[in-house]
Amino acid sequence: MRRCRTQTAFVPYPGRSYNAFYLKSEKSMKKDPIQFLKDAFFLKADDGLLLRCHRVLPPGWKAGGPLVLILTGRAECLDKYDRLTAMFLKKGVAVVRKDWRGQGGSGRMLKDGQKGHVTDFQLYLDDLNTVLTSLVYPMKPGKLVLLGHSMGSHLILRHLLEQPEGIHAAILESPMFSISTFPLPYAAARYIFRLAGQRSLAEAYIPGGGPFRPHAPFAGNRLTGDPEHFFRFQDFLRQHRQMQMGAPTLGWMDAADRSMEAMWKDLGSADLRTPLLILSGSEDRVVHPHDHEKATSYLPSAQFVSFKGARHELYMERQAIRIKVWKRMESFFEL
Repeated sequence: MRRCRTQTAFVPYPGRSYNAFYLKSEKSMKKDPIQFLKDAFFLKADDGLLLRCHRVLPPGWKAGGPLVLILTGRAECLDKYDRLTAMFLKKGVAVVRKDWRGQGGSGRMLKDGQKGHVTDFQLYLDDLNTVLTSLVYPMKPGKLVLLGHSMGSHLILRHLLEQPEGIHAAILESPMFSISTFPLPYAAARYIFRLAGQRSLAEAYIPGGGPFRPHAPFAGNRLTGDPEHFFRFQDFLRQHRQMQMGAPTLGWMDAADRSMEAMWKDLGSADLRTPLLILSGSEDRVVHPHDHEKATSYLPSAQFVSFKGARHELYMERQAIRIKVWKRMESFFEL
């Protein structure tokens, strides 16, 4: 895979405070908006689509040092994880981030770039392999940890079930092991996904879905109980419209369903020994927390931790929850 641009290591935004998990005042986050990373670069996927990536090394980092690869959830972009990145940098850990195909700054799959669409999750897995082989493995980290959110966590587990070599551990936060389609029963929703593909409706939004909502209210959101983090990302997306993404398509939902089905099938016969930390919010209404614990029963080297009162985005939750989340990750990572 050919890299389209090169990048030198740097420490982002020197002098700024990034202690996101121990802020004395949540109001201080208003003075620290998400920065659009102009020094991101691109890798070329197998089919020629450009994948936006970013790499940053702490001072003195050399081959053999620890590295974390952050894999975002659906409709997110790598810029959103600036605070988490900074926490790892303070601990001497190099960080690589990427935008999945079809979202963020990577190439979009449809002419209407607001639609979250993919025909097969194997494309995501191929892209992950491209980033690992073209960017991460050549850095020769001594300890490589994959860290994901939601869809990113799902894809990490699928990758490990197929190619565990070279990965020392993984943190799966709010993993997409199943999807809530409430109030529609999942069996009925699955029937709609399958039917849509047969009737050439795969590129249509899911029922009730549409483009990004720039003025979505905090009240009733299923992502986080923390208004500052909620509006911090909303503000970023309003300022950088090219990073916006709306609801998924029926085709994306069908592809996600098939990928989750394949994951559960593989889990039944797997003997994965890679250490895993599965983080789950008790109030998650995007995915099903009970399936996080269920998956742990198939994974002898997995730890399961549930956070009471937390919603879907644990890394962006209320401060009291973020502190607990970071401490569990810090212990797991042995920082």
